[in-house]
Amino acid sequence: MYNGVPRAVADLCENDDLATMIIVDSIFGFTTHKMNVRFRPNRRLIPQWKLTVEQFQEHLDYQRCFDEVTSIGTWYDHLLARKSPIQLTAFKEHLYRFLHLFNKNSGVTLQPCYRYSTEKCGGKVVATKAWAVNDKIEMLIGCIAELSPEEEHAFLKPGVNDFSVMYSCRKKCSQLWLGPAAYINHDCRANCKVSKLSYNGGMCIDERKSGTCSGQMKALNGKLTRLKY
Repeated sequence: MYNGVPRAVADLCENDDLATMIIVDSIFGFTTHKMNVRFRPNRRLIPQWKLTVEQFQEHLDYQRCFDEVTSIGTWYDHLLARKSPIQLTAFKEHLYRFLHLFNKNSGVTLQPCYRYSTEKCGGKVVATKAWAVNDKIEMLIGCIAELSPEEEHAFLKPGVNDFSVMYSCRKKCSQLWLGPAAYINHDCRANCKVSKLSYNGGMCIDERKSGTCSGQMKALNGKLTRLKY
């Protein structure tokens, strides 16, 4: 499924594929980007997940929403059988990151995007409030995982699952950029930037220009394909 990459990278990819299917795809009604080139969405459960996410937007109870989406169908039972407690916690945290996008208090949300011909149907991050310069959008989070040249060659398929790769000049290696912030699109007139990197690979976004209530969040090379930093 995720051949040629370390377990930590595979876990992040799998968590991202599952979280985007459950949270994003259910709301949008179509399948967004996935790291697994053989990913098969569970279309039968999509309507129930959609209802659960819509209810979350009203009650904003993360634990309740997690319990509800994991009790739909038997997919989570299979996850419990093959994942360690640490891996399960990482999945839960990643799901929460995507729920932030549908929390009315986060200041951002996700909307469908049809701008890119290669992706056709994707997503874009949009501000739901006015952000000032240097405001930190702490509920818009991205996660990274490092890849060696050999791992990158074995795992990434050009034009298929290399949609979110950046290159670290400091570490001299490619890095996957996943999570909700991966939906930030490219624009030469960027209005946000990556503001900090934590030891667990989490990044949040920093406002560069005063935003508008309905403005799209855009980063310089925000698609992050071969972005250098």
